[in-house]
Amino acid sequence: MAEFRIQPFSDSDIDDAHDLWRNVEHLGISAADATPDLQRFLRANAAFSFTARAVSGPGQGVLNGTVLAGHDYRRGYIYHLATRGTQRRQGLASALLDASLQALAGANIRKCHAFVFRDNPYADLFWKQLGWQRRDELDVFSREIDTGSPSGD
Repeated sequence: MAEFRIQPFSDSDIDDAHDLWRNVEHLGISAADATPDLQRFLRANAAFSFTARAVSGPGQGVLNGTVLAGHDYRRGYIYHLATRGTQRRQGLASALLDASLQALAGANIRKCHAFVFRDNPYADLFWKQLGWQRRDELDVFSREIDTGSPSGD
């Protein structure tokens, strides 16, 4: 089993993260994940978002996991908790999540929400075994906002 280094998510990780996310089932990427938008997100949430890279083995240096996290000073939010398929069930996602939750706790954030697609067969088991509760009484509504400036990779 490879060893991994969890470190802050930086601008230099974005291209590798895009490659990972495109190859992870049940993870949605959108225009909001364009490089300039992620750079802006990371500037605002540098202390809460992390990556995991292999430090040994044949995949040394390869990005194997990510978590984007931030807060609104009341609640924390988890996005793009993703691991490479070959690295699932080895504790990597849990370790990334723990890093974000510890950082959020350090900012005095006491509750966190995770955004997960309903059709993700892995999500229900993963989140529930870690003590998270599905919120059936809430729905998320989304809308694009015209900012007047293009966004893209």
